[in-house]
Amino acid sequence: MAERDSRYDRYNELIRSVFGHRADSVLADSAWPALGATLARAEHEGLPVETVLRDAVSQLMDLESARSVPALVTWRIWEDLAATHTWSRHSRAERLHNQSPGHSVPPPDAPPSEAPRSRERSNGRFIEAVRDVLGAHAEKVLADEQRWPRLVATLQRAERDGLPARQALQQAADQLERLDRATSVTALVNWRISKNLDNRERSQGDPPGTRAASRRDGASKGTSPAAESSPTGDETGKPWFLREFGDLTDRELAERIPQSQTDGIAYSRLARQAKESAEADMQAALARNGPGVRAVTAHHETLNARAEAIGQLTALNSSYRDLLDEERAAREEIRGIQAKLGQRKFGLPMFRGHARQRLLARVSDLENTIEQIPGRLVALDARRSALEEAAGPEHRREATYREWLTTEAEWPRPLETARLSDIADANQAREIADQLQHRAEEHSQTHEQLLAEVGLRQTMPAKQAAVEAAERTNDRKFRAERAALQPELNRSEARMQVVTSEAYSAAYAKHWSSSV
Repeated sequence: MAERDSRYDRYNELIRSVFGHRADSVLADSAWPALGATLARAEHEGLPVETVLRDAVSQLMDLESARSVPALVTWRIWEDLAATHTWSRHSRAERLHNQSPGHSVPPPDAPPSEAPRSRERSNGRFIEAVRDVLGAHAEKVLADEQRWPRLVATLQRAERDGLPARQALQQAADQLERLDRATSVTALVNWRISKNLDNRERSQGDPPGTRAASRRDGASKGTSPAAESSPTGDETGKPWFLREFGDLTDRELAERIPQSQTDGIAYSRLARQAKESAEADMQAALARNGPGVRAVTAHHETLNARAEAIGQLTALNSSYRDLLDEERAAREEIRGIQAKLGQRKFGLPMFRGHARQRLLARVSDLENTIEQIPGRLVALDARRSALEEAAGPEHRREATYREWLTTEAEWPRPLETARLSDIADANQAREIADQLQHRAEEHSQTHEQLLAEVGLRQTMPAKQAAVEAAERTNDRKFRAERAALQPELNRSEARMQVVTSEAYSAAYAKHWSSSV
């Protein structure tokens, strides 16, 4: 009783931390015991209760309009943990196959060591990764007959998302600190990896509902965790819903085979071209001849040309003013000389003889200078037009000159920055080429799997082929009926969530009163 009271107090504090101002209404709700029982079960399974609760609350969009917040959160936790295979659920197609007359169930007294040895042969790399990462807990994981296939399916999902299985296991182990107290280490590690993958998908922009929708589609399609855990090698002896393309009809297989081959060839060509372009970009970047370096160099040369033109234009304007001043001074000097020549004393000119000749010669020189000034001004105007065009718009010249001064002070640092940017762009181009190559390999693998499926069906006994065809037809009908009902299900989803959460509350309220 003391342990239960202590746990109750911890859950009260957790509710106040997560729900804030709604905590009092949550604790006063009649469905709170059911939520407490669900948290107790999660803790009993070895799961981090606070993380489970916060994840569930983060997936619920509108708690204000909920009739019972604890009931809705309880439903969300159960749905989330069941979707990640932490709490067991079986797919419809697997149940149908297990109930079929031709399906054989292993005898209960079979040697327990046969299944682990079979798994070691088919999933050796996962077993090795589990033993390396989990250490002393590895044997518990490998001996868990029920949950091991689900962990393998989750690790395969991680590899499909580009995350190595060993790295996914290591991340989960680093985040879990209570493996010794876990009732099922396998379930705990599987849950943590699944949540990490979900967070990874959200960070890449996938909608939060995409994960659950894909799982529901997989359930309606007849897939099971065991189907995901099967290796993509020899699929002889597997039922149709465990084979990669076992759900396709013969006609669909015939249509997919040439399309997959065409896609593989196209992606291979694109990958080759992208790789060649990326390598050329990298060589140019290392040789300081990449597009960024060329752009920076060209901009710097343009700034130099404009700054030089601005300087010459300033000097030319000064020369233009000097010519005008020279013309004005020459005219004033001519007027002064003419005044002197007109002066008389005692009726005679004051300047006579050689003095008069020198003044007249000076006037002649000044008039020649004045006659040449218009031509010189025309030449300056022509040069000024060319310099104004080279200097750029007049309202930008001051800013251009300041930019040139700044660039000259920092050079060649902008050039080195551009070179590093070119190298980064080339590396990104390489990554794109690798992605295209990966897509090409995926299409090639798909093509080989489709051919293997066709070969398997051709060598299959006629009776088994007929049974599989009938099961595929029934599954198609089931999915068609489900799709027809989906709009109505979507319209009533909110009401169904409330009803389901209240049902969970009623079912687990009694369990909470007797939980340990």
